Amino acid sequence: MRKWSRAITTMASAVLMLSASTALAHPIHLPNLESVQIVVDGVDNPRSLAFDGNGDLYIAAAGAGGTDACTTNDQGLFCSGLTGAVLKVAAADIREASLTPAIPMPVVSGLISMAYPGGSIAHGLHGIAAKDGQTFVVFIGPELIGTAGSETCCQASVQGELREAALAQLGNLMTVSNGTLVKIADVDHFEYTENPVSNPESNPYAVAIDHDGSFVIADAAGNTIVRAQPDGSVSLVAALDDIISGPEGQSIQTVPTGIAIGPDGNYYVSLLAGFHPGFARIVRITPQGVVKTLADGLSMLTSIAMAPGGTLYATEYSNGDLVRVRPDPETPGAYLPAEVILRGQFVTPTAVTVGPDGWVYVSDAGTFPGSYPVINGKIVRFKG
Repeated sequence: MRKWSRAITTMASAVLMLSASTALAHPIHLPNLESVQIVVDGVDNPRSLAFDGNGDLYIAAAGAGGTDACTTNDQGLFCSGLTGAVLKVAAADIREASLTPAIPMPVVSGLISMAYPGGSIAHGLHGIAAKDGQTFVVFIGPELIGTAGSETCCQASVQGELREAALAQLGNLMTVSNGTLVKIADVDHFEYTENPVSNPESNPYAVAIDHDGSFVIADAAGNTIVRAQPDGSVSLVAALDDIISGPEGQSIQTVPTGIAIGPDGNYYVSLLAGFHPGFARIVRITPQGVVKTLADGLSMLTSIAMAPGGTLYATEYSNGDLVRVRPDPETPGAYLPAEVILRGQFVTPTAVTVGPDGWVYVSDAGTFPGSYPVINGKIVRFKG
């Protein structure tokens, strides 16, 4: 299983085992409603979030797996289905969410999803971006449902509509058109043919739209930032493997999980750094691939967002924290040390974005289905 999947599965499995039987005794911090509002409740494994120019919110729901093409790994039974979806919450409903959680509408549903029993820790649709009335998404690579260590899809047990969905979606950047998905670029294929970092693996996890209309994608398993053009061509922006010194000087996987494009034209990227508390960081990458660390000493970052004034927000998966990194007013282009502004307020936060209303929105319990007892996938917000 790829680097991001392995790290996130290990942590989420620990949370799942404790929450199922001892959720009230275990120190899992559900949102404090005095500071955090629930915007949408009951989302299956919510991942990336994106607002469009109309103020509508789009949610990448990784789904709850299914009952087909089951395999067993060291974490248990892992089954597939067509339960993923792109969800939309209208701007008017967002405004009313302080009174009652909004009900999202599916933009496209029946997307491929792979998960553990009960629909936990799903993989499939991960990244989402929206602009000018269009929505763009990226899916995990096909290795998880195919032959391990290969871009080949699929296992013999993957048949029928599930197979068609796997071949059409996995590893790709796609756009939503009239309720269906249309392929733009094959990110997974680029990773395997170009192999910019040794041991090719691919998990296109986050996508942002650059100022020139191209797409900048964080490949969590490839340890790369790549650019996809509307014509389908893919090129390398930066290889991020081995840029973090881990315990005792050991190099550890960077695992880029989120990307925000600044008004300066640079890319701001969150690095998970595996299951190594204190080694995650936020970096700034120029379009030419020059990398500079802006904040370090963090733990398992799963996403990043930029507010209009340049302030960065990031989610710490393992700690359930929301982190803020503000620009240094004394030094243009520099940032102050990271600060935790919501500590332990989330279960397994997987995404963050800043809305046009100035609120900060977080996908919480992002590795749980909407129907999970005690804790379940939801979108929450607080005033930034």
